[in-house]
Amino acid sequence: KSPPPPPPPPRTAPHPRARCAVPRDPALCPLCKRRCAQPAVVRTSGWVFCHPCVVDEVRRNGRCPVTLANAEERDVVRLFSE
Repeated sequence: KSPPPPPPPPRTAPHPRARCAVPRDPALCPLCKRRCAQPAVVRTSGWVFCHPCVVDEVRRNGRCPVTLANAEERDVVRLFSE
């Protein structure tokens, strides 16, 4: 049996001028406020969003919408579980 996956990286603190409010429930996407059905992490910040939401945001603005850290589409990584 394979070992468990490593823990997620620590998330960077939200920027005071973030483009979206962070929901209290970490299972919700900060952009659409719904449960992440297709979760994806922004590698430059550690925040998780719905893949379609964050890819669109990163393409348009080149930043994580929570931390405003620079990000490119290649920094958005889909998350899968068994």
